[in-house]
Amino acid sequence: MQVHDLSEHVLLNQDIAPLSVSAAGTANGDALDMSDYDGCLFLMSVGAIAATGTIIAKITSDALAAFGSPTDVPGATLVLIDDTGDNRIYAIDVHGNMPEEFIRIEVTDAVAVARVRGVVSIRYRGRHAPVVQVAAEVAQMVKVAL
Repeated sequence: MQVHDLSEHVLLNQDIAPLSVSAAGTANGDALDMSDYDGCLFLMSVGAIAATGTIIAKITSDALAAFGSPTDVPGATLVLIDDTGDNRIYAIDVHGNMPEEFIRIEVTDAVAVARVRGVVSIRYRGRHAPVVQVAAEVAQMVKVAL
């Protein structure tokens, strides 16, 4: 039986490091080059949200990695995550014909209340395998074949 390791077919990236947010504002994820991938799954882990807190997350695209003119990717938005949705994982899966070569996540905390969150992206359906993980992004990879 042939074994297919998922980790050899996806590229992992920590887009927004886990952090405690105590002020309103926007955090931008890394510019992800999608030229060799068909899709990207963004996973946002959200901790406790105070009663008046809200989070909005969306995916934007740009032709350049510097993101001088970002454009919202249609339909790729998580709107108004509030205290009824705290301590959960939220996902945005973007796949198919990318509008531009680079995409990133933008997370906006609309009210100045403390919470902890972080975002990991998983680029998938790469054109080349095996995918080599970037050491600066993935500190340790343990593979077990049983």
